[in-house]
Amino acid sequence: MGERARALISHDSCYFCGKDGYIFDNLALSGTGASAPVIIGYRHEGWPGIPHGAVGMIALLELADHLDGWMSRCPWKADFRFGGDPIGIGSRVTISAEIADGACRGSVHPDFCMRAYLEGKIHRSPPGEFEEAAARIDALMGRPVRSRNSFSIPFFSERIIFCEGHQPENCTRVFEIRETDTGGYLTSLFSATGGPMRCDTMNRHGDAVHPGVLAAMLDETLGWAGFMHVWQGGVTVDFSVIFAGEVRPDEHIYSVGACTGVRGPHRKKLVECEGAIIALRGGREVLIGYARGRWLTTAEFKERMLRYIDAGAEK
Repeated sequence: MGERARALISHDSCYFCGKDGYIFDNLALSGTGASAPVIIGYRHEGWPGIPHGAVGMIALLELADHLDGWMSRCPWKADFRFGGDPIGIGSRVTISAEIADGACRGSVHPDFCMRAYLEGKIHRSPPGEFEEAAARIDALMGRPVRSRNSFSIPFFSERIIFCEGHQPENCTRVFEIRETDTGGYLTSLFSATGGPMRCDTMNRHGDAVHPGVLAAMLDETLGWAGFMHVWQGGVTVDFSVIFAGEVRPDEHIYSVGACTGVRGPHRKKLVECEGAIIALRGGREVLIGYARGRWLTTAEFKERMLRYIDAGAEK
C-alpha cells in the first residue's frame, strides 16, 4: 500500500476532513493534486459574517498531508497569503493543492471568481530560521516585566481548537499584557481559569495536537497583540508558521505574541507581529512553533473589538 493510501486511511476519523468533517469530507485525489468543494457556514465564522482565517489554512494543511504527509515532517513551514476575492457565510469555494518541486502549493478559490481568497505553500523550513526566531522570542520573554494586565474575550475558534465534547466548556479565553522596559507583549493562556491550556482537550493529528490548531492559536494571539497595540481590530493579510516538533496530548501549552511594527494612517494600519507556541515539558518551557504575520486593522473593527472585550469581561 502506497504512502498516499496510508495517509487517506489515517484521515478517516479526522475532525476536519473525515466523515461529516468540520471543513470538508469529499476529497478528490488526482495524480499529485487534491481538491475539495466547501460551502462556508456559520460554524466557520471568526468575525461576524467572515470565516476564521484558520479554516482555509487548516484546509490546505490537510490537503498537503493527504498528498505527502507534510504535518508529520518536522521541521516544516507554511506560508499563507490572504487577499483577492473575499468570501463570507454562504460562499462556495474550491480548496485545491498540488505537489511540485518538493513543496505543496494550494489555494482557496471562490467559485466563479477571478482571484483566490487564500494562497499557501507548505515546505521545508530553511536551516537556522527557527533557531534565529526562537532566540528573539527568548530575548523578548527574558525582559523584566514592569506590569501585568489581563482581559478576557469570547473564543472565536473553539470549534477549531477543541474536541467536540470540550467545546462548550471553552467559550472564553484570557489574555495577559506584559509591559517591559522596551515595550510589551501578549500572553494567551487560552483558559477561562487563566492557566496554560490542557492539550488533551484539543483536536489531534495522529497522536499529536493538530498543527492547524496551533496555527489558529498563533493567528489569534499575534493578531490580538497587534489589535491592542493600535487599539483597533482587523484581519489577517499574511501569516507564516514553522513547527520544529509536535505537541503531545498530555502536555500543557500557552502562546505569546508581540507587535513588531506599524505602518499606515490612523484609520487603516498594517501591524506586523511575531510569536510562539510554548509547551511545558519536564519542568522546562520548550518553544515548539514560531509564527509571524501582518494584519490590516481599520477603525471600523474597533467597535467590534471593544464589544468582544466587554463580552469576555461579563462572563
